[in-house]
Amino acid sequence: MDSMKPPVSVIDVAQRRPDVSTLIHYFRNQLQTMTSLVSLAAQRAPGEESRAALEDLRARVEALTIIPPEEAAPGGTVAADRLLTLLAHRICQLYDPDRHRRVDIRICPLQLAPRETGTLAQILAELLVRIFRSELVNAEIILAEHDGALKLRALTKGNPLAAAEPASGALGELLLEGLARSLGGAVRRSDGDGLMWETSIPGQAIGVDFNR
Repeated sequence: MDSMKPPVSVIDVAQRRPDVSTLIHYFRNQLQTMTSLVSLAAQRAPGEESRAALEDLRARVEALTIIPPEEAAPGGTVAADRLLTLLAHRICQLYDPDRHRRVDIRICPLQLAPRETGTLAQILAELLVRIFRSELVNAEIILAEHDGALKLRALTKGNPLAAAEPASGALGELLLEGLARSLGGAVRRSDGDGLMWETSIPGQAIGVDFNR
């Protein structure tokens, strides 16, 4: 009698594999758990610098969880303006729950692929970290089209000498520049009556034709 089991077919194996949405949902849950742990660690951190670094990390993790699993499938687009606005308000709530500071958020209507939206979310998080690590009270975030490019600007108002670097320092600057380059863009910083960081991304690089 042949006691060997029949071979498992490729179809059987494929059917038992979790689909992409399941994996994304699992990954998102893990990130949300990480966010909670980072928040708890920040509350218990003994030093101000350690607490600030953990709060900045939490803002960055928030950016990684902004796209719902059901909208993350490749090949489609998401309402990037809605998701980025939601992220901005979440990070503002994290740093300033009592709303002592005013940060105006102005984001143009925008449909993008999930990958590009996720990268923009990380750029937005970095800019907001810089805003809240400064001593300047008023600021604004603007995402708009200009000359065929998508420009994401963070502007603060006041004496630029009062602004401080985030706890991540030069590493945060490198991260911001790297994220912009991954979308074919660049970052520019200027001083004046406050500070401005501007990320400029060609529309064609992210699959958007602003001239249509």
